Amino acid sequence: ESGKEIVDWFNALRAARLQYLKMAFPELPESEQKEPFKKRWFALDCHERRLLYYKNPLDAFEQGQVFLGNKEQGYEAYEDLPKGIRGNRWKAGLTIVT
Repeated sequence: ESGKEIVDWFNALRAARLQYLKMAFPELPESEQKEPFKKRWFALDCHERRLLYYKNPLDAFEQGQVFLGNKEQGYEAYEDLPKGIRGNRWKAGLTIVT
């Protein structure tokens, strides 16, 4: 029920997976054991409070979605990066406040 608890479980599972990979394949360099970055394109559906993501910019159907709560519940989304964060590599960004 708690968003923080879900994120904590997700991070715990990722950490366990990384430990497994280190034990199962000790000869692999550290750089090959990390999850690869995947570029995605996003669209914000303001009416349904959903952040949709796509593999390619012209895809007709989303790859997945993230539900954003209401502003009254403390959830907000902003175009661009948070203040004080400088994006060196990326041309665009977004900030989700939970």
